[in-house]
Amino acid sequence: MKKAKFEIYEGFTKRKKKYIVVNADFVGEEDLRFCKRFFRCSDKHLYIAVGYILDKKLYLENPGSKKARFVHVVTYV
Repeated sequence: MKKAKFEIYEGFTKRKKKYIVVNADFVGEEDLRFCKRFFRCSDKHLYIAVGYILDKKLYLENPGSKKARFVHVVTYV
């Protein structure tokens, strides 16, 4: 099995929220295990969404550029 590569991004809002970006086609069991250890939480507190990487910045909505790379984002809720 091919290991996924993770990237960690931090938000710029008042409360610094962290996002784990999974560079794979899907979020697997190994990825969820890493996220649970990172956030120190259970499955029910993880939120999986889609995101886009453009110019080394993470967007949770489509930035409207064809150069944006599609990724999966996991965060703590």
